[in-house]
This record gives sequence, structure tokens and C-alpha cells, in this order.
Amino acid sequence: MKKSIARHWLIPAVIVLSASVYFSFNWPSGGPTLNAPTVQYNSVKNQYEYFFTLGSLPTPADSFDASHTLVVPAANDFDNWRVLATFDDGTYWMGTKAAFESTGFAFEQTGNHSVQVEVAPTYDDTNTNPGRIANGSFNVNSAHSTPGAAAQRTPAMPAGSMVRLGSSLSPRKGNILTYIIEYQNPTDGRCDNLNGDLKLYVDKNVINYDVTDEFETSTAATAADVTLNGVVYKEITLPFQNLNRGARRNAFVRCTTSTAVNTATHYNTPWVDFIAPQSPACGVAIQAQSSLPSQTIVDSHDPNNKVVAEQNICMTQDSVTFTVTFQNNGTGPTDKIVVEDELHYLLKNESPKLIKWPTAQMPVVSPPGNDRKVVFTLDPYALRGLNEEGLNTSFSEADTKASISFRCAIDPVKAAQYPCNAILNRARIRFDCNPWMETDLAAAYINCQSCDTCLTVADSAYFVNDTFPVNGIPILTPGLIDLIQSPPFTFGFNKQLWYPGADLNQPTDLNPVFSNPKHQQYTLIVSQGNTATTCTRGRLDITYDNDCDLGIQVNTSGLQIDPCTGVVNGTLTATATGNHSGNLQWHECPENGLSMSRQLVNTTQLKYYFGLTDEDTGCSAEIIYEIKLPPCNNGGGGGGCFGNVSWPAAAAAVAALLLLIRLVGRRFLKKS
Repeated sequence: MKKSIARHWLIPAVIVLSASVYFSFNWPSGGPTLNAPTVQYNSVKNQYEYFFTLGSLPTPADSFDASHTLVVPAANDFDNWRVLATFDDGTYWMGTKAAFESTGFAFEQTGNHSVQVEVAPTYDDTNTNPGRIANGSFNVNSAHSTPGAAAQRTPAMPAGSMVRLGSSLSPRKGNILTYIIEYQNPTDGRCDNLNGDLKLYVDKNVINYDVTDEFETSTAATAADVTLNGVVYKEITLPFQNLNRGARRNAFVRCTTSTAVNTATHYNTPWVDFIAPQSPACGVAIQAQSSLPSQTIVDSHDPNNKVVAEQNICMTQDSVTFTVTFQNNGTGPTDKIVVEDELHYLLKNESPKLIKWPTAQMPVVSPPGNDRKVVFTLDPYALRGLNEEGLNTSFSEADTKASISFRCAIDPVKAAQYPCNAILNRARIRFDCNPWMETDLAAAYINCQSCDTCLTVADSAYFVNDTFPVNGIPILTPGLIDLIQSPPFTFGFNKQLWYPGADLNQPTDLNPVFSNPKHQQYTLIVSQGNTATTCTRGRLDITYDNDCDLGIQVNTSGLQIDPCTGVVNGTLTATATGNHSGNLQWHECPENGLSMSRQLVNTTQLKYYFGLTDEDTGCSAEIIYEIKLPPCNNGGGGGGCFGNVSWPAAAAAVAALLLLIRLVGRRFLKKS
């Protein structure tokens, strides 16, 4: 993608300076803990940095079927937690938990400090883990003080801008979110010592707010209901005083989203007014405004999903309609998105009819061949990223999601032969060159004799995880054959269908043979009945495990490092190791083949992501490779270097392989 996984380590921290303000209040009990920070000396920046870690985080729930376990690649700095950290030196930081824990924070003022961290899951299917607050304190001694630390990490507001509104999260039903108001008196402003109010307006029917939830300066907020254009808003007033020319401040208003709202509901956009009445020093009144982009209630489910419009179909029905939704969680917009879909045995092997797509130009549709796979290509397509800078300020989370819908024709002859069975479907989604992601399984059950009358069906679902045998051997091991002959499957079924079937010699056999096994889930539906008076089904889900041992090795020969400035030059070459087919796609487009290289020219970046996927087996591997700086010969204590040393980067001495992950899970989740 345009800013791929490899760039996740480069995403700038959103850290903003304000005056000396702090806040203190409590949020629901339970949830995360903030561990005492560790202190490390950064020889390149010549400063001491504090690193924080979070503990006691619950595992977000996955409500998909038992066979469909989520696999989150730990090597990627995307994780399932969003963090807003606010410090008492007037700065704040937003990003993922992994990025927060790998960021070093420097402080100027000595003595005791406090930090408050808002942590909320990005995805949580049962929505049982709402946002929580962790509080911590630490001490900065005189030896660890960094003059101007807060100002150095303060990004500029737009030229001439006086106020900017943002939020920590997109609104989720019943979940926490914090509105962040940045405001300033520009250096070229007319007045010193501005006094006035910030007035934040939120839709009262959607956003819950209590005056005790505001935290900013010494002056307390007030709140009142106001009706504007027929809509009831909560007007939250935050006074400010003595805002000198060039001064920057922040205000924070913590709220929750109502539990009564529905997902995908658009609601009235929040905005903030900056009001400084006329004063003798200025002679004029000053007013400015900032609003968030169009707001939509988002859900807490994995967005890479597939659903079927008709969950109960009749034997004479001519088509079924599928919708595939997807979301980019990357640090920048995509260049291309590809959706691959294998048509079920009971569908006609022809191109589906596109009904809905997100781009102005219709996607390119590659028709199915003998493998029954149809491919939809959105190229170019710049879908915004969930971890892209500007989220919840210049664009909303709704802009990171999209979907396509298509109608597939049912084969009437085959459908008549399989009453009471089901049409299954699962899509694969690829963002640029990143690993494929599988959606959950969509099922349309043949429960109806006619399109007017459907049966109540006794389903006997049974989920089993097992390791398949090697290529050319029947799909079911003896143990699984015994299972099929035991309850709940002993109801005398007479029809069976496997999905997907492209890798099987015959998907209509109970015990087919692999022709080209993939590392994925296979589903068997067995049934008996005639959709007239009786109908009973059973389901078996099994995952093929082809013992992925794909790995990555990084060669650093010839790499040159200046240990005092941290400047690196040379070549990093990543090579695939272990068993693989040779049909390899590196996650950094457009690289493919056995190896790929990165040319490093006068850079101080030390962490590099490498990832690849074996297109034939479905196995993937990822690493984050960190170049370790050798000691700088500066006499210690953070002083200047006595001389620059060109240090050859022997792999064992200077480069540390932080994370090597062989991803053998059944599903790649939210890669971008």
C-alpha cells in the first residue's frame, strides 16, 4: 500500500504542547494498569527517555464460529488497542498500544509527574471490553531533564488557525471517547492575554456527557441543553484566560456514546467555537470554529466480513446476493484492493453481477475458470487508513471502510439434487501486497420447498480442528470418519458438500482427495430430507495445517553505522528461509521472489519491517528487524562525541532480530 506495514514504525506521534495544565478524575473501575516507566539514554538525541507499558488488558472477544480463530500478527505494530496518553506537562499522545510502548518520552520539568492513559479496543465482537483509564506517576530527576522537551515534539497547527477539534476514537455504542480541543493565540495575533470561552456542541441523543468528565484548566466547565435547527445539543463551555500571543493549550472532554444508538447511524457533527469577546487591548472580538468530519456510529466487529442477503432460500430460487465489507487499518491510503471469491458448487460457474461498489469506476471482474474463483479488482482505490494521521480530524473511521455487493446465479439442476444443504461462501481480501485476509463464512440454507414456505430445520453443528494428511490422501483421517458415524451426525444423511472445493478432486464426496492443499479452513455440510416435510443438517469445520515453517533471514553485510549520530548507510537484504513453493509475494509492493532489499541512505531509522506470503501454500512470515547502535565513544553521560566512528554492521553484533513470527493461523486479521 502507499504507506505499508513497513511504515507503521514511522508514523509520527501526535504530541501537542499546551500550558501547564492537568486534570484528575476517575472512570469505571477495572481494566488496564500502567507499569512504572523505564529510563533509557538516547545517544542520538542526547536525552533521557521514559518508556511506559500497559498491563492487565483483557483479550477482545471473537464471536465468529469456533473454527474461525483470529490470528493477529504480533510483529506488526498494529494491535487491537488504541491509546490516548495525557501528561501533566501539557502534552498528549495517540496511537496503538504497541507504538505507545515503543515510544520514548522526554520531560523538562523535574520532580513528580502524572500520566493518564485511555485504552479502548479497536475490535471487540461482543463489545464486552469498553474503554478504560489507567493512571500512573513517576519522577524526573535533574540528571534526566531535557530542556525544551515538550516544545520539540509539538506539531504546528495550521497557519493562522486558532482552534482544532479531534477525538480519541470513533463513536461506538456504549463506548468511551474523548474530544480533544487544541487552541492557540497565533504569534502574529493582534492581542495578548486573550480571555474567552471554548464551546463544544455534541448531539445529546448520541453522546452522553457529565460536567465532572471535563478535564483541562483550573476553571470548571459548565453544560446546558440548547436547541439549534430542531436538534438538541449539549453545549459544554470551557473558559480560558490569559492566552498570550504564541501560546498553545489543550482541553479534553471525555464522553460515552449512548447504548441506544444503532451502528451505521449518521448523527449531527460535533463542533467547537473559540470565542474571545471584544477587549480594550484588542478592540475587536475574535471567533473561530472547528468541526469533525461526518460522524457515523461504528461497530466493534471485525469489518473484513461477508454476509448473504438470503439466509433461507428455496430450491427454485435463481440467485443469492453477497456483500463483502473491508477496512484499511494501515497508516496511509491504499493503492489497490483485490477481493477473491470461490463460487460454491451449487452456483453457476460464471461472473456474478455487480450491484454495489465504492469507486466511481466499476471494479475489474476476472471471470472464474476451472477453479471457480472470481476476482474483483479496485485499482486505483485510495481507501483511507485507520492508523493514518488525520483520523477523526480531517476524516472519520467511516472513510476507512467500504464494501462490494454482487449477485450469483444458482444452478437449478444441482440445487434440486441437494435439498436441505447449503450454499457457502467466503471471500479473501488483499490490500496492496499484504497477506490475504479471509472473511467469516456466509451461508444460505436451502430450507424451502417453494419461495413461500420454509421449514424449521434441526441443525447439528459440530466443530472440529484437525490436521489434514498430505497431498493425494483422502481428506478425512480415520478419526474424523469415526466422528461422522457418531452423534450428532448419525441421522442418516444422504448428501454432502465441501467448501471450498477448488483444492479437492470432488467436493461432493464425503472423503475427497486433495489436489492442491492450502493452509485454510474447509467446511462440510451433510444433510438429509426433501425440504417438504423434513430437513436435518450437520456441519464440520476443519483446518488444513501444512506445517508452515516459512521464515525470513536478514543480511546486513556492508552496513555502515555512525554510532554517535545514529546515521546508517548500506543495504538490508531479507531472504526467505524454510520450505516454500517459490511463488513468494513480499508485503512491500511490488517485490516478489526469494529476496528483497532496502537501500539505506543517511537514515537514522533503526526498525524495519519485512513480510512475505507463499501464494501457493498460504503460509506467511514477518519480522521487525532492529539495528542496534554500538557504543558511542563520547566518554558517557550524554555529552558530544569525540569522533565519529564508521562501524561495520556484523549481524551478531549490531543488528537484533526482535521478532520472527511464523504465521500458521487460519486467518490473517486486518492487515493493511
